[in-house]
Amino acid sequence: MEHSRECPGCGDEIKESSVEECAKNIKLLNFINSDEGLNYINSIPCPKHPDKIVEYFCKTCSVSVCVKDMYEDHNGHQLVQIKEMGDTLKQNVIDLQKMIENSKRIIEENRVLVVQISEELERLLDQQLNNIKDGFSDLMRKL
Repeated sequence: MEHSRECPGCGDEIKESSVEECAKNIKLLNFINSDEGLNYINSIPCPKHPDKIVEYFCKTCSVSVCVKDMYEDHNGHQLVQIKEMGDTLKQNVIDLQKMIENSKRIIEENRVLVVQISEELERLLDQQLNNIKDGFSDLMRKL
């Protein structure tokens, strides 16, 4: 299945037909892991209140919110700090990656088993055909 998206930086169309074709954006990863990237992430302005910094994530609405949003639109909702949400998402990605690797391993093991069973079935078929030929030959001799 082919996916098509636009690059958020340059607007070029991005196409990939499988996960293996996706390249890591090393510049972005390095930026995010740098002090400058962490400072940027920790100072994202609220879209609704540009004078406030996004500090929380509303799990109820699946949006990031500032302190003012918490009281205006998200009072009583399930809120977590942005860092905590980021850590949760990172762990989810790690867990998903482990599940994918485990699935790949199981698929390969099953592929090997299918080949072995197929070879065994071919051997048994040949053996049965030889038994039928031998039995028919014995029967012909007796007649």
